[in-house]
Amino acid sequence: MSELSKNLFIYTDPERCMGCHSCEIACATSHSDYDLQTAVLLRVESYPSRNKVYKTRNLTTVIQCVSCEAPCVEKCPVDTIHRLDEFNGVVKIDEEDCIGCGKCAKACPYDQIHMVKEIVKTDLEVSSDSKKKKRKKKKALKCDLCFDYKNEDGSFNPSCISACPTKAIILTNDPSLRVNALKMAGYL
Repeated sequence: MSELSKNLFIYTDPERCMGCHSCEIACATSHSDYDLQTAVLLRVESYPSRNKVYKTRNLTTVIQCVSCEAPCVEKCPVDTIHRLDEFNGVVKIDEEDCIGCGKCAKACPYDQIHMVKEIVKTDLEVSSDSKKKKRKKKKALKCDLCFDYKNEDGSFNPSCISACPTKAIILTNDPSLRVNALKMAGYL
């Protein structure tokens, strides 16, 4: 592993993970405009989770971006993906400026950048019945360690960690756990 791959990432202990999907719900909710109860009551579709629970015959774990050497940063044609050294090397996508080309997702060696459809209302496109048209645009999503939700001391407060009832999910930079996570996901 290179020096850049010693940054923080989320690790899930498969011995403790029970596959309850609380981490996925917490992730989706933390990146939406609504809390879970309000979203359900209003039938608001939230953003998809940036992590995914994987179950196999012998293993249940959560897989998400491990902030590797980040070829996604190099492949982005509009410079919307950055490694933030001042925040322990977190790789962050500026979702607002993402043009949805998908080059970062293709470059990700661990298939952890997902292109999702975003419905955008436009003022320029008006249908014959004078209603605003909606167009679908893709944008890139990946785990961002809940970058916008930090504790008072500046440390990260990922929603998946807080939501895990068995405390199987931790924030670490341990190289052996990174290798273990990549092996569990089938990448090594």
